[in-house]
Amino acid sequence: MEADIREKLVAFTERHAAEQLQFLIDLSRQNSYTYNKAGTDRLAELILSKIGGLFPSHRVAEQAEVGNHHVLSSAAGRKSICVLGHMDTVFPPEHPFRDCRLEGDRLHGPGTGDMKAGLATIVYAILALKEAGLFEAIPLTIVLGGDEEVGSVTSRPVYEAERGNALACLVIEGAGPAGEIVVSRNGKA
Repeated sequence: MEADIREKLVAFTERHAAEQLQFLIDLSRQNSYTYNKAGTDRLAELILSKIGGLFPSHRVAEQAEVGNHHVLSSAAGRKSICVLGHMDTVFPPEHPFRDCRLEGDRLHGPGTGDMKAGLATIVYAILALKEAGLFEAIPLTIVLGGDEEVGSVTSRPVYEAERGNALACLVIEGAGPAGEIVVSRNGKA
């Protein structure tokens, strides 16, 4: 049984690798500087266009200055696996680092080694679970914040509200070139 599930997930990943890469490029090219509310909200729309319809519950914490925060859940009151992510980046729209390009096997662009890569991974992992027939069996809560790069001032209460219902919390954010994990803005472990 486990081997069959693994085969289905691997097959999905292989079949959709180019599509996932293009989705990451699209996410990277969408400027989502923390205070570019319209851009961050547009990034949320890109994500929701892929997975929003799969979740029976979708709550939005509307914001005035930063992108809205989103909580998608299939848990229906049960404890769930909570997957956290942020949609904002540090680069304002006029910053020179705003394009995304593939050079050999390396992708260069805002968020491609950071949370936008994580967001693409979250989206395609959910789609893989759906195709493998596992999505409905796993209680999931996805929390997408819009202001992590400035300290999660308005998203922190949204993240914390989900803490009590979580079996586990996962942050699917990119690692450093040598596999280091980010532990703070100015350091790696």
